[in-house]
Formats: sequence, C-alpha cells, structure tokens
Amino acid sequence: YLTSDETLYATNREYGLLAWRTPLTFPVSASPVVGEAGLLYLASWENRIFCFDTQSKGINWQYRVMGNISATPLYKAGMIYVPSEDGTLYCLKNTGEVNFEFHTNGALRTSPRIKEGFLVFASDDNSVYCINRYNGKKIWECRIGRTIRKDPEIIGNNVYVKPYGKGVTAVALTTGKVVWEIPYTDEIIGFGKDTVYL
Repeated sequence: YLTSDETLYATNREYGLLAWRTPLTFPVSASPVVGEAGLLYLASWENRIFCFDTQSKGINWQYRVMGNISATPLYKAGMIYVPSEDGTLYCLKNTGEVNFEFHTNGALRTSPRIKEGFLVFASDDNSVYCINRYNGKKIWECRIGRTIRKDPEIIGNNVYVKPYGKGVTAVALTTGKVVWEIPYTDEIIGFGKDTVYL
C-alpha cells in the first residue's frame, strides 16, 4: 500500500501491478500501517489517525490528536501506537477507543519500537522513553541531551539512539542505563548478530 496526492494505491506484492486505488479526503502524513483483518491505519496532516477498511474502501473510524502526526505509527496485536507532535504517544485499540496516553515535554517526530512488553520512543525534549506497551506506565527515561531525528532501534538487549549530529548511544532496554557512547560516528549502517556497524 502507498499513498500519493490524497490517493491510496494497492499493488500486487509479487509483480507490483496496480490492484486498486481509491481517493482519500485528507492529506496523508506518514506511511500506511497494516493492521489485521484488512485494516489500514493512515495518519493525516489534519491531526487525525484514520482506520481504513481495504474491503469496503471506507473509513471505519478516525481519532483526532492535538498535533501533527509526522512519524509513522506502529501497529502491534490490536493496538495502534501514534506519536504526535503535541508531545503525546497515543495508544488506540483497533476499535478507535483510547487505551492510554503518555505525555512528554517535546514533540514526537520519530516512530516507536516494540520488543515484548517494552515500547521505546524518542521525544524532542532530548530524551528516550520506555513504557509498558499494555498500560502506558513509564519504565525509564534516558536523557540523551540532543535532538533525536532517527527512529530508535531495539537490537538484542539494547536500544540504539542516533541523535542529531555525530554520535551513537546504546541504552539498556530493561533499565535505561547508558551502556556505551561513541561520539564520532555519523550514522548507524546496520546490525549483525553481535555487532553494530557505524
């Protein structure tokens, strides 16, 4: 699934052929998120998240947040996690009902990551947060001290954070303690079994 010019397109996975397209009535601000039972979740520059039914080609529900949604939400097991530039991480059930909200002191402009019960995301208050993905209770907060524009990545038992400018920080997933920092690298290139390539 992809969007362009307020149109949603579905293509054949194997050959890339157009299966169908349908016009939308709102500008999409992030990549479509695939849920279950033929549902898609579409973020809008109008401060809304929409649940789109790919069978009926209609909107099942919509939910309004208080800021732009510029980062791609995350779907996991019946829950859609929506980062908003109002500084709040919204967790919505696939029915559109709010499960919880978690508030920070800065805009959320990166996508969250999940491992088991841990939900990790970055805020423009220069911190990385880890909360319980089921109830939204804070597990830890790690202050990085610089703006974070790259999505945090969870590999093994660490969270890898790339702040603006040079440097990478590895944070322990379960405790939020800094494991190591490398100040001189420009980018995380990739991950091996026991290796981070910088």
